[in-house]
Amino acid sequence: MESRLLRPIDLERYQTIGNQQNNDNPIVINRFITLRKNYTWYATEFNPHTWMFFWYIRSDYSEWWYFSLYDLENIVLKNWVVIMRDQFYEPKVFSEALLW
Repeated sequence: MESRLLRPIDLERYQTIGNQQNNDNPIVINRFITLRKNYTWYATEFNPHTWMFFWYIRSDYSEWWYFSLYDLENIVLKNWVVIMRDQFYEPKVFSEALLW
């Protein structure tokens, strides 16, 4: 699988950590951002067979949600804003990731 948003190391981390749905403070492996909108995605799980993430989205409405990598890579928001992987982000627990 080739992706502009996920590196091989990210896929290894998702596979190693696995399902975190019963974890009150899951590890956030990737953070995705836009530069022109107030959206941040905190990804805790990824299924490479379905290309689905489980993550927390922080925006005008904040919630846990499932979303596909395919859709994320093909979203173009108003004014041609694209979604990017935060290249400086390192995995950390959810409570710490929200402070970042």
